[in-house]
Amino acid sequence: MLITEVRNMRLAILFFFALMTPLLHAKTLIIGTLSNDPPFEMRADQQGHVFGFDIAMMTEICKRMKVTCEFKLLPFTQIFTQVDTGAIDLGMAAINISPERQARYLFSMPYLASAAQFVTSVNSGINQIEDLAGKKVGILEGSLYRAGILDKDKRLAKIVEYPGISEVFEALASGDIDALITDKAVAVYWTSNNSSLFQLIGNDISVGMGYGIMANRNNTRLIAQINKIL
Repeated sequence: MLITEVRNMRLAILFFFALMTPLLHAKTLIIGTLSNDPPFEMRADQQGHVFGFDIAMMTEICKRMKVTCEFKLLPFTQIFTQVDTGAIDLGMAAINISPERQARYLFSMPYLASAAQFVTSVNSGINQIEDLAGKKVGILEGSLYRAGILDKDKRLAKIVEYPGISEVFEALASGDIDALITDKAVAVYWTSNNSSLFQLIGNDISVGMGYGIMANRNNTRLIAQINKIL
């Protein structure tokens, strides 16, 4: 009799978890990303829909995990803040992996190699990196480029930070800065689509350890699932 009761209890537990499985699969992941960082992220409309390389890849990852992706558009620095607080589950916005960031966050394995590129206006008279001596250089606020590259070069007069990459390019176009440094893919996108305004300067520069998907350090299981798919 006791054996039968134990067997029935086990069957009841298995049945409960079978019922719960679709609910687990129905989970929604909130992913913090940027609204305008082509080709990685680009806003599609005023309702918050975005597309681009990161969006397509994260959507496919969510599909394979059998969860729903919900993208939340944020300034770059707020992606880190909201991962800290748990307001979002993941950050994905061409985020460079670095030892300093790894000390605070969990990262997936790199999904792309990362590199930086200088850009200037076509009429600036700046044709090589050496010409940047004494110039103002714009960067995306919170990026690795200040500590990783620019602070090491004492020839530059001033580093100016902006909350979004479009603001950095607007500042370059208006002459508020002399040059900018950003992700190579972003630099190539902007110069290719605005060849009458912008030009690449010098070779690309290796920075970081590749682009990764970022999570709170408590989310080891989630990052393990993502790594398996990657």
